[in-house]
Amino acid sequence: MDGAFEQPRPATVFEVSLDPDVSAERAFRAIGRSCVDQLQANERAVLQARTPEAVHQMRVALRRWRTALSVFRGLFEDRGAGIRQDLEWLAGELDEARDLDVFSAGAMACSEVAKSHPAAFAALEAAVSRAKIRAYDRATAAIGSDRYRKLLWEGARAIEALAPSGADGELAPSASSMARRALRHQRKAIKAAGARLTKLDPPARHRLRIRVKKARYTAEMFGGLFRHPKRQRRFGRALKGLQDALGELNDIHVAENLALRLAQDADAPEAGFAAGLIVNARAPSEKALLARSARAYDHFRGAEPFW
Repeated sequence: MDGAFEQPRPATVFEVSLDPDVSAERAFRAIGRSCVDQLQANERAVLQARTPEAVHQMRVALRRWRTALSVFRGLFEDRGAGIRQDLEWLAGELDEARDLDVFSAGAMACSEVAKSHPAAFAALEAAVSRAKIRAYDRATAAIGSDRYRKLLWEGARAIEALAPSGADGELAPSASSMARRALRHQRKAIKAAGARLTKLDPPARHRLRIRVKKARYTAEMFGGLFRHPKRQRRFGRALKGLQDALGELNDIHVAENLALRLAQDADAPEAGFAAGLIVNARAPSEKALLARSARAYDHFRGAEPFW
């Protein structure tokens, strides 16, 4: 009977330790396995308990897997295209649930609106609950689908069947050389886009945030290859600061769109009033967040590369 009624728990990143001299194939194999393991370890918590953190951790696994495919793109030629498409599909199926979870924890935590307009807030809260049910129905349907199972099967098969390069006498690429190339490119792209950060519109800021997140995953996954742990930590902290600031800006933009949709779907018109109050309550922080993002970008720009 022990543990018979225990709720499944979310599983965080499965850490991978890479030797500095490891080949690209072996590094990708280790990282790919960890991503598959992380996905599978969170299935029950989403399917049975609909746990927000489990949805988040599945999305982390997908992002790490997609980042690894990007870093090691040269190993696959066109073979990884189908897997990348399915990873993007699954991320899209989980997005709505994650956005609503963030909205509930952030925008809906606006206690002043709840206290001053309880009926309107309750109407919006009911609309959020209905939307969450639909979003988690969509997420669980995706995880229970044949396409998801095929993704795991095909992905695992591609990971395990990756043939060593250099078989014809050419020098096999090292993981460090491919990671170094990716990090250089990512840093350059972030610096170029971030130079105009305060003038970017919300979609462009979101694209910059995705670049920053991808660079952070790359730095975390491959940092141990370069034997500069202090510089790696500083670089990682600079990326995290920029990602967090851009993430909060994006949350405001997503909350605005969600609040409008929720208000339109609500049974009670006062839900729209509550949605407007919540959006307006968060709007003044956008200017401060933009300034914080600019400072975080300056900090990132000054961070010394560790590769």
